[in-house]
Amino acid sequence: MGLPVIPWAQNPTFYIVLSLGFLVYIIWSILLHSMLREWDKKEITDNLRKIIKHLQVDIKVLKTKVIDVKTIQNKIADYREDVSTVMQGNLKKYIDQFSSGWIAYLAPSNMKELKEKCLQLKKEFEEKNNIKSGTVKVTHERSFLKFS
Repeated sequence: MGLPVIPWAQNPTFYIVLSLGFLVYIIWSILLHSMLREWDKKEITDNLRKIIKHLQVDIKVLKTKVIDVKTIQNKIADYREDVSTVMQGNLKKYIDQFSSGWIAYLAPSNMKELKEKCLQLKKEFEEKNNIKSGTVKVTHERSFLKFS
């Protein structure tokens, strides 16, 4: 073509194009990196919006399920009142059943004195508290059961 042939390593235009290409590569990589960071931030805010929306729905559902405290307190008071009715039946029979287990345990001859002492205590307890045969209904209302 009639042009003098200059090797590319000696041509200053080659180095200028090479350095400008590298500079453009760095600028585009920085731009792409910052764009990706902003997209990630956008996804975080979108995810937070979705989470908040679901939590608000859950709050609405839970608010519909809220029960008044007074109704719960009244139910507890009713249950406690039912529980406070301790016993209905023959009190002497119950005491005899309870003490018969201890007397059976004290049956060996070496525990005869202790057995007699237990029977005496049982008899004194029945006399002191005026416990007789018959049907007994024990009810008790406690003052601390009332809610203010």
